[in-house]
Amino acid sequence: MAGPITRPYLDPDGNYVMGYVIDNRTYKDPGGKNRVDVGSRVLGDDGSLYRMTENGGVKISGGSTQSIPAAQTSGAVTRPYLDPDGNYVMGYVIDNRTYQDPYGQNRVGVGSRVLGDDGTLYQMTESGGVAAGAAASGNAASDLPSAGSAQQYIKEMYAARREAALQAFKSAYDDGMNALTATAAGLPKKYQAARNQAAAQSEIQRANFNEYAAAKGLGSGAGGQAMLAIGNQLQSDLSAIGSAEADALAGLELQRAQLSARYRNDIAKAIADGNLAEAAALYDDFIRAANSIR
Repeated sequence: MAGPITRPYLDPDGNYVMGYVIDNRTYKDPGGKNRVDVGSRVLGDDGSLYRMTENGGVKISGGSTQSIPAAQTSGAVTRPYLDPDGNYVMGYVIDNRTYQDPYGQNRVGVGSRVLGDDGTLYQMTESGGVAAGAAASGNAASDLPSAGSAQQYIKEMYAARREAALQAFKSAYDDGMNALTATAAGLPKKYQAARNQAAAQSEIQRANFNEYAAAKGLGSGAGGQAMLAIGNQLQSDLSAIGSAEADALAGLELQRAQLSARYRNDIAKAIADGNLAEAAALYDDFIRAANSIR
């Protein structure tokens, strides 16, 4: 059996998934154990589109037949691009045109920035790709960075990824701080309620003892000792409540400090990892360019 060839296919939900082709049959795994699910659409070695059934692949025929150009059947080249929102997305290059899918059915969205085979950065317009700094009818590209090389494209790509990561960290940090602030704001009311309850319970004890003392005819000495004990218990309860409140506030401050430290560490790591990845990509591009002129 020949070794597997990686080839994307459409699963029953219409998602692009990487499959493995062995003897012109598409599998989910490189070992050829699991065929793709029923309802999936796969591309055969002959360039025809097949739909998977319980009995195997059935070629789509008649009005549903999909013609696949020879350039597409030879395999699209994967290449990242920046979508209109500045997100790093994997694209498929066929005949120096970048598509969202490996079959060349959907061009990248207007406003996307793609890298041409010549190393020039292009912005996608309604009329096709326009080189950075150039202008097309009804479309200005003056807002593009002055990028005309793969090196500049790589820098922009990693800058966008770093910015997205930093924004995500900032959002998580703000959410965490807001939650801690809200918790801290509710502590005084919570512990004041506990103090009020302790004071009310103490008054009930005083009233109950006074009623008991009157019924038993206890003297002032015994009554004074009992009142002192009740008062001491109240002070002990109030002290415990105060300590619990102080511990809760200290715990929140510790969480704030830990959240701030984690935020700073995440930022530093994201920048360091991004810079390292960018440096590696720039080096790889330098080697590619050097090899191309030999």
